Amino acid sequence: MTDDYPSSRRLERVDAPELLDPETEEEWLSEREPHQMLGISVWKPRGQEWRVTSSAFQFLRDSLELQVESAVHEALAAVEGADEVIDEDRGQWIVVGSPAPDALAIAAGEALDEFAPQLIHLYVQLTQ
Repeated sequence: MTDDYPSSRRLERVDAPELLDPETEEEWLSEREPHQMLGISVWKPRGQEWRVTSSAFQFLRDSLELQVESAVHEALAAVEGADEVIDEDRGQWIVVGSPAPDALAIAAGEALDEFAPQLIHLYVQLTQ
């Protein structure tokens, strides 16, 4: 974790033995305690571009989903080295170029954090 990163969010590089897919070159996680639904995963399949996913999108619908998706897309596009951001699916992006993976995790996490109160409220409503 870097010193300038908010203490409520944890940034972690996943060690090789813990990678879920042996075809993954590198993986980073950005989680916000205590709400893991605000997590971000960044990974690079062997020979492919960076992938970014957010678990929050399983709870999102309607205009809030569009707002959050747009904010994350813009945040990823602003990362140095990101040449293009492709919306792959709900809560999933492909980042073309040579961005630093931790910078992608931080940018996406900060974009999600802007919506944290609404996302947490929605999550609580759906899980009660």
